[in-house]
Amino acid sequence: MSLWDKIIKFFNSNKYPKSESIHLEPTEIEDFYIQLDDTCKGFINYDDIIPLLFENTTIFLFYDLEDGNYFATDRDGNAYSCIHDARPFVVKMNIKAKKLIESIQNKTFDIQKHFDDRYKGLF
Repeated sequence: MSLWDKIIKFFNSNKYPKSESIHLEPTEIEDFYIQLDDTCKGFINYDDIIPLLFENTTIFLFYDLEDGNYFATDRDGNAYSCIHDARPFVVKMNIKAKKLIESIQNKTFDIQKHFDDRYKGLF
């Protein structure tokens, strides 16, 4: 019997726990997402949230700026800029995440200027 046949046999057996018998605690991402208000939930795709431990605090990467760069937030609603080529990589912004989301949605936040400011002095 091949390995693949053994795996299929195991999953088809009664030894494998069925989904209704498994109790999973909410993940850190679920706990974070549940506490967001509707404006933020409408903007942030749950499946795109990436937790990152930063200075003993979990921040949640939520807005992909391309090329490995993100905006993030913490449980207190603070916004962070995570630009991988900039030093430091993570910078706490002077704006709350909700306000940042609203300004991105309203197209009043200049992302290019933000990049320029973060890269200043690097090149």
